[in-house]
Amino acid sequence: MKIRTIFFAALLAAVVLASGCTQPSGDGGNLTFREEWKNCQADYDCVVTQKGCCPCTSGGAQVGINQDYLSLWNEERAEKCGDMACPMVYACQPGRAVCDSGKCKFITAKDLCQRLCQEVLEDGMPLENGPCISDLNWTKWDVDDWVCDVAHSPRQAVDNQPENQCETFRSGNARHFVEVGPECNFLREV
Repeated sequence: MKIRTIFFAALLAAVVLASGCTQPSGDGGNLTFREEWKNCQADYDCVVTQKGCCPCTSGGAQVGINQDYLSLWNEERAEKCGDMACPMVYACQPGRAVCDSGKCKFITAKDLCQRLCQEVLEDGMPLENGPCISDLNWTKWDVDDWVCDVAHSPRQAVDNQPENQCETFRSGNARHFVEVGPECNFLREV
């Protein structure tokens, strides 16, 4: 029994090595940005790119970078990563790049919705009636195919009625949504 187990383990290792898949994750080893490549003054300075050698469609992670340095980053990745094999794992998250405390970073749709909710709450917008935050603040939201909506906490049947959902979602211009409660607590992501 032990010989059979050892044989199959050795066979599996040989197949993995022969396939060229020697990097178990998409982090690209020690591949990192130069710190100044993250500097920003506003959200429009920032764009989303891949963090390491592998894109998020192949196990990698997303990160924000100043758009002025994107081509340099892509050149550096191409030079250091070559034709490295990446895992066949979809790891992309909905979100966008923002300028946070002078640095570009990637923020997920969930976190962005809660952040935007806090902003409108602090500005005095009443949230008890469940406004669609992303439709009202599209320039701050701008997450493709997603909306940010306020619902009751706990959710009620009225939250499922089409007239109480984001217009962008109802019209089919977005297929996914993040819902937060009136106090900006996360409810769900669909």
